[in-house]
Amino acid sequence: MSEGIYTGLDSPAQDVYSTVDQTAHNSPGAQHTERSGQSSRPYRLAGVCPWLLCALLLTAATVYCVLYTRVSQNCSMLERDLEANTNLTEQLQRGIDAMVLKSPVLDQYCPLRSQKRVCRPCPEGWEQSNSKCYYFSTEVKNWNDSRSDCLKQGADLVIIESKEEQEFISKFTSDNLYWIGLSDSETEGTWLWVDGTPLQEDKA
Repeated sequence: MSEGIYTGLDSPAQDVYSTVDQTAHNSPGAQHTERSGQSSRPYRLAGVCPWLLCALLLTAATVYCVLYTRVSQNCSMLERDLEANTNLTEQLQRGIDAMVLKSPVLDQYCPLRSQKRVCRPCPEGWEQSNSKCYYFSTEVKNWNDSRSDCLKQGADLVIIESKEEQEFISKFTSDNLYWIGLSDSETEGTWLWVDGTPLQEDKA
């Protein structure tokens, strides 16, 4: 009788534990908990992506603003430089025009030919030798008037300083008579050059 009682108690106990264990594993609540844990990851990624996109857009906007500011500053500097250069060019042109109007000597030294000015060491119609320019006039005048004409042109009657200079002048004066810068007007018989120096034999 006692054996039957123990046997009857053992069997139901095993069945009860087995049923509880299976029920725990197969309960709908447990399955729902597992599924909800797995499905939360996409929601987390979806929440992070907008913030990441906003950060990238903010960085791009900042870089764009910095670049735009630098480009604007460079453009402003270039505009100021261009305006300054334009003003300088205009000033130079006005200066050149004023110089041309005020200095007729420019046409003598730099005559306009084929819309270009060709500059020479001596005025047009003059002859050059070394560092001097010579003008041989064809007008017949006395010594004083001849010197006055020379002074009006910023020159003077020639002072012969060497044999070489005398030979050069002789090439243009062999057929005509010309005045030179030598005179005894202050003291007769005392010959002086127009710069006040006395005549020397090696210059005669």
